[in-house]
Amino acid sequence: MNYKEDYSVRKNEIAVEKAKEHFYKYKSFVRPFGFSTDECINIHTFMKFPRVIRKMPDFMYVDNGRFFFSEVKGCHDILRLKIEDIKDYYWWEVNIKEATVMLFIYSTKLDNFKEISLIDIAELIKDNKNDYEFKRYPDNNKKYVEIPIEDIF
Repeated sequence: MNYKEDYSVRKNEIAVEKAKEHFYKYKSFVRPFGFSTDECINIHTFMKFPRVIRKMPDFMYVDNGRFFFSEVKGCHDILRLKIEDIKDYYWWEVNIKEATVMLFIYSTKLDNFKEISLIDIAELIKDNKNDYEFKRYPDNNKKYVEIPIEDIF
């Protein structure tokens, strides 16, 4: 997936399909939660929604009697996470006390996935030993962090 391409070009459902395959096989209850890429909402209408609604996690599920939200991310060798998105996902963890927010990360390089909590990703980013690069997307100037996929797996 090329992060430099327009979203309509780079959107890739492989990570979502891998998440569905895993969730429906191994979780006791699964339900899509956030907006999917094929919903017919034009961007001008979508941007009228409160940001926390636009950033709803992709799935909710129950596993071993615990409730989780899951945000699905796809990448090749580097996971690029917007700082704004991390904060928005954190809102779901803080305000829904019974929930844990997980990231389902699928790497096309490794042809494998990893589930990791949002808290663990935040700790990975904050760890002083990890000298991750922070950059800005040229189209919207949003700050993001680059995490090598090997650090997650």
